[in-house]
Amino acid sequence: MTGPPGPSSLCCPVRLIIQNMKLYFHMIMDIFNQGYRICTRRISRQT
Repeated sequence: MTGPPGPSSLCCPVRLIIQNMKLYFHMIMDIFNQGYRICTRRISRQT
């Protein structure tokens, strides 16, 4: 980890961030899907 920052030292964090972004994206999409289903159920009940 010592020495001047090079492409190899920057590449690893970027890969981790991209992997985390994918995980968070899937989690967020699942939450949005659940909320959307709940909202549609409430709307269908009201009408």
